Amino acid sequence: MKRSDFRRVIFPPRCPSCDEVLAPDERTFCADCMKLVHRVSGNYCVRCGRQLTKELEVMCEDCSRKTHMFSEGRSLYVYDGPMREAMYRFKYAGRRSYADSFARDAVDLWGDWIQGMDFDMIVPVPMYSGKRKTRGFDQAEVFARALAEETGIPCVHLLDRVMATPPMKGLSPEERRKNLKNAFQVRDFDVKSKRVLLCDDIYTTGSTMDAAAERLLEAGVSDVCGMFICTGE
Repeated sequence: MKRSDFRRVIFPPRCPSCDEVLAPDERTFCADCMKLVHRVSGNYCVRCGRQLTKELEVMCEDCSRKTHMFSEGRSLYVYDGPMREAMYRFKYAGRRSYADSFARDAVDLWGDWIQGMDFDMIVPVPMYSGKRKTRGFDQAEVFARALAEETGIPCVHLLDRVMATPPMKGLSPEERRKNLKNAFQVRDFDVKSKRVLLCDDIYTTGSTMDAAAERLLEAGVSDVCGMFICTGE
């Protein structure tokens, strides 16, 4: 039995959208909320995984204007409606169990892609130690560990965030890059020629992902892809 299945027996899982206890036959969201949650499907950006609205688009406007350090990304949900409340509770109200639902949806949506990419490890984008101590946990790490359990790919705490960065909401892309310069450090692992799936909670401009991926590539990682719980529209 998976640890997530054991937890399900002892602690009945809740719907990330409405926070009600799930019925025995509900795996991720309750039946009512599943109709409201915008899972990424159909046409999406081939670089960051953002949901696209135009049928013939292959890349979002943001990715078409910049070069990223990660080669591909996939997202589970659009950061709107019910997912805003879900992510708030996941990050600030201690609803770590939501990660099990997110990981199951990741496999449902992108399991074939994950398997085909032949990743050697799943790596969370780390939180600065002081912030983690205040919050009590790192939401990206909780998601990465849940995804590792679902896929069988080992989760490795490969990166440390060695600098506290100020809030980046409202900053320009260049200001975000300056904030994140030298923010990450790779632990002493042999990562040469490894393929990494780098996990984070919410993708906005990609600055954090790029800074973390750059450090991994400098350490010898051959390829970095991203997996995000949410992306903005």
